[in-house]
Formats: sequence, structure tokens, C-alpha cells
Amino acid sequence: MTGLAFNTDRKPSCDELVSVVLSGHPLGEPISTSRVILEFRKADPGRLEPDEEIVASIVRIATGRTMFVAFDHREHADRSDHLPERPNIHR
Repeated sequence: MTGLAFNTDRKPSCDELVSVVLSGHPLGEPISTSRVILEFRKADPGRLEPDEEIVASIVRIATGRTMFVAFDHREHADRSDHLPERPNIHR
């Protein structure tokens, strides 16, 4: 989704921006937290909210709309944290 716009001079809240991003989401499809975070950041690059605050807004908005949320925003971090250490092999 591109070109998100608001008819106001004030900066929209995190919940308002997430609500707009989710409004274009196909019904019945899981919501990817990483996709919503990416669209949120594209819509307003100057926002400073941490990912976890955006995810909290996603949960609040999606729950009210009975949407399924796929928590995939930490997938890379989780995988790299659990990789075994590489053995140090000298040849």
C-alpha cells in the first residue's frame, strides 16, 4: 500500500496509522507484523516508534477487527540468536 494520507494538520497516532495500513489488508489473510511495520515506516519515515510499539498497535487494531496476526517481525533475530557457534577450523 502506498500513498497513505490523512486529512488533518496533526500527526496521526501510531494506532491511526496502523489502522490505515490494515484497512487495505485482504480479509481472511494473516497479517504479517513485518509487512505492516515496513508499510508503517514507508508511510511516515520520520516516526520514531520502536517495532514493539507498532506491534502492540497491530494487536489492538487487528483484535478489534477479528484478524489473525503472524508475529514474524523478529524472525531473523530469533534465528541468528539460536544458531550454533561455528567451529574454529585451522587448515
